[in-house]
Amino acid sequence: MNLRIINTILLLTCLSVTIFGQTKKAWLEAAEIAIADKDFHSATEFFKTALEFDTTDLFVLNKSADAARNFNAYTYAAKNYEKVIELDENGDYPLSTFHLAEMYQKLGRYDDAIANFELYLSENNGDDAYYSLKAGKEIEACHWAKGEQNNNRDYIKVENAGAEINTEYSEFGAQKIDEDLYYSSLRFDDDSEESPSNRKLSKLLKNNPEGVNGLLEGDINNSQQLVAHTAINMNRTRVYYTICEYINSYDIKCDLYYRPIDEDGNFGASTRLPAPINADGATNTQPNIAYDKFASREILYFVSDRDGGRGKLDIWYTVIESDTKFSDPVNLTEINTAEDEVSPFYQAESRSLYFSSNGRLGFGGYDVFRADYKEDESKFVNIENMGAPVNTSYHDLYYTINDKGTEGFMSSNRVGSQYLEDQVEACCYDIYKVEIEEFDVPFNALTFNKTTGDSLISTTVRILDAATNEEIASITNPDDNDHIFTLPSGREYIVIAERQGFSSDTVSLSTKNIKKDEEIVKKLYLEQQVTLLDIFTYDEATKDDLTGVTIILENLDDPSKNDVIRFNEDSNEFNFELEPCTKYRITAFKDGFESQTFDIDTCDPINQGTIKRDLFMGKPNLNIYLPVTLYFDNDYPDPRSKNMYTISNYSDTYYPYYAKKEEFKDKVSSGASGDLQYSASQELELFFEERVKGEYHKMQIFLDKLLERLRNGDSFEVAIKGFASPKAGNKYNLALGQRRVYSLRNELRDFASGAFDQYLNSGALILSDVSYGEELAPKGISDSNTNTKKSIYSLEASKERRAQIVSVRKLN
Repeated sequence: MNLRIINTILLLTCLSVTIFGQTKKAWLEAAEIAIADKDFHSATEFFKTALEFDTTDLFVLNKSADAARNFNAYTYAAKNYEKVIELDENGDYPLSTFHLAEMYQKLGRYDDAIANFELYLSENNGDDAYYSLKAGKEIEACHWAKGEQNNNRDYIKVENAGAEINTEYSEFGAQKIDEDLYYSSLRFDDDSEESPSNRKLSKLLKNNPEGVNGLLEGDINNSQQLVAHTAINMNRTRVYYTICEYINSYDIKCDLYYRPIDEDGNFGASTRLPAPINADGATNTQPNIAYDKFASREILYFVSDRDGGRGKLDIWYTVIESDTKFSDPVNLTEINTAEDEVSPFYQAESRSLYFSSNGRLGFGGYDVFRADYKEDESKFVNIENMGAPVNTSYHDLYYTINDKGTEGFMSSNRVGSQYLEDQVEACCYDIYKVEIEEFDVPFNALTFNKTTGDSLISTTVRILDAATNEEIASITNPDDNDHIFTLPSGREYIVIAERQGFSSDTVSLSTKNIKKDEEIVKKLYLEQQVTLLDIFTYDEATKDDLTGVTIILENLDDPSKNDVIRFNEDSNEFNFELEPCTKYRITAFKDGFESQTFDIDTCDPINQGTIKRDLFMGKPNLNIYLPVTLYFDNDYPDPRSKNMYTISNYSDTYYPYYAKKEEFKDKVSSGASGDLQYSASQELELFFEERVKGEYHKMQIFLDKLLERLRNGDSFEVAIKGFASPKAGNKYNLALGQRRVYSLRNELRDFASGAFDQYLNSGALILSDVSYGEELAPKGISDSNTNTKKSIYSLEASKERRAQIVSVRKLN
């Protein structure tokens, strides 16, 4: 109690002032002195005594209600405001309706609070901009609180920490560090000479697992000032705290200090943090030291009412750059409001910041909120009220929690806390223990096609830990669009849905602050990607645009779909839209140019968006079809002839020769048995199919390509060679080889109804031939007239009876 107040009362008593009015006046004067000193406790008591003289005195009732409201005596304040409103026939106390609504809100009587806020606005809206705006906001908050009132999270248990910790005064700022509980208590007498007799000081305490409770050792509490708010760094090498001084009975000014901690846990000398961490003329308080393991740095969060903030009390932070160097303070603008944000606590594992605010939708007083740090935005997001039972209609502050998210502490003046004054149910803050049960949360991710809204199957859903970006689960469902997970409670996640050919979708997921057994469902929408294929055709030789090209787009995954055929006579550009996750074959061709073919798989991530392909089309190199080797029957064409020429073409000899396949097989395998017989027969089978027949068809392809080039104005020389087996004499074989070359000449003249004649006659096509006869036959080939099995029917001899289109040379 303030000495000036006590002296006033003693003076009146000593003078034996017994007049009723003068005695009431003395209590009122003492109450006014207490109000001026913001000693709302004493003021409440003095006004209460003054009211005993006249319970209908409107002035005293209103003053008593205001003092009790500021003393957090909500029930007593509401009772007096009710009387003021009842007796105030002239409307002299318009704010009494507003304040009564506040008291009802603090007491959790939300319907009564809404009615009185609305009544205030109906009668006084616009008279005072602050109260009008606040009344509107509090109506919204009351409606919100009504909806949340029964949404009690039964997996969270909040219990008073008990008489071992709490007293009728305020205990606050509890945090468990290792196994010890550190906290502050405003229970200690201020025995300094200038202090009022009832003033209390706060000091730092510790409660160990054995239940030993006491002040922190050393001289950290020796100051005749308020010492509070323990914050110890991760390495246990430094403690941050506050030292405060009374400005009056209610207001205090604080500054931030730190002390080193040695290996034995002893505190070193005190150091005041430098400016601008401690801002002159402002209070700087409630430190919380955090280690950001992702950025490998320590951050000091604190509260201050300095200039440059968003509201009254704001949360700020500074980066600890070295033992003695701190960055300039930064206001957490995404957290702070026009009202008060206090008691910050950062949980490193979840990268969440817990704090209390009276400027957001809440239950009535200060509520505890949580915000999650988002790396890509470099700020805290998803600010969320912690709900009941953590929050009540009273003040709930100083929330701290362990790394596992299972145990925490907080302070509150809720029902169940010890009262400093039982009669008016006033003051103070007790420490409460918070226990959070871990449980599994069922989560279903439903995937849809964003364009059509249809269910999207064959989608992969991945779950990442939001704090670490570590993938913790993944499901691919080929049959349906649901993906059912079981996730631990109390965490933040990132959900990513992916499917080839679609853009991914990402949503955030929190299993914090939800009801037990509540299923979470998230819908993810994936947009089908359209792959654009742009093709440009060029002449390989000149690099000029090549027009008149035809391009065929073939769907390899679905052959039932018609090919897309595009012909562009005027431009070299072709544009196609491709379906997602589909294989295509693209073929480009133009008369006189070598066709080009390539495949595209739009499942491949590199083939997303727009694909550009430049096709340089060159005239074909005909030598890629060569050599063409054509085989003959023994002594054909024109058997037993010594002529150098023949009128037969190769086709005249090919068909009869191929028809003798079985005869050759029988001859060469005769006399053999078992595996040898089978092997000899199979060798001839392969020879006739792959060489005799295969090379004949290869010749047709070559002649088609040659004719195509000649028609486009090119000129060529084609070299042809003839061979023979050594059965007859050398001169005979040379003539036979020449006839075979000549049969190829005739083949060209007769091909496609004489299509090559004009080019042979004009010199655009020149045929040159060389007959090697037996001279190139390998040694060991039989020339026996008596052993025809070897000299005629054997595989070795058959291979040597051939003619060959060896090469082609471009002449222009």
